[in-house]
Amino acid sequence: EETHYYPHLSFTGNITNNNSALRYYAGVIAANEIKPYLGLDYTQNLSNWNYRLGAIAYANPDRDYYSQVNGFINYKVPLDDKALLSLYSGIEYALQKYTRVGDTISVIPLSSWSMGFRLNSEGTTLGITNFWGLDNLANNSNSKMLINFVTNLSEGLSVNGYLAPYDNNSSKTQYGLNLTWNLGQDYNTPQLSFGWANYQYNYGVDALGNNRSLSDNIFTLTFRIGQPNNPFRQPKPPRS
Repeated sequence: EETHYYPHLSFTGNITNNNSALRYYAGVIAANEIKPYLGLDYTQNLSNWNYRLGAIAYANPDRDYYSQVNGFINYKVPLDDKALLSLYSGIEYALQKYTRVGDTISVIPLSSWSMGFRLNSEGTTLGITNFWGLDNLANNSNSKMLINFVTNLSEGLSVNGYLAPYDNNSSKTQYGLNLTWNLGQDYNTPQLSFGWANYQYNYGVDALGNNRSLSDNIFTLTFRIGQPNNPFRQPKPPRS
């Protein structure tokens, strides 16, 4: 897979108050085919409710930059002084889909509907989310379940990981683990992280009827300054 870098000119602004924010943005990506775009999103907090709606439209879209609409809703349930349960649901719907890259067919699940919950209690967080494909809800070819967790082992040291009990996408990462050490207490403190993730790729069946698949274990060592850690960020497998 090749990556190309192009100039990108963007403009963004927002209108905010105590419990809501409207963000609008526009820009041009100066690729081989010029890609102008327009978008906006609206977020509002109402007591224990939080929701967000957004849309973006591209001219000359491709598999990385495409028009879509999305939404998210979250409800927080305080269980006691030290525990909080969050129930959420989200939707992402791609208005344009591309399955060909040159002469290669690349099926990418761009549209999905998800539901799940997250429980926070005394330095430990557990989340379970299920995803369904939107093109055909009766066909679970793009469906998956994702379990995330993060726990503080000591001050500045935490471990987080994920597990997908099932994932019907052709390219996927089904489990992984990260150990993170914050070298200080400030917002921009240096951070050292060791990660491990398993990737699996299914390329279908060859002319002789043999299943073509591949499995990789990827290990990473990262030193970061000025970027807070997101324990629920799951690595994205390369597109096949």
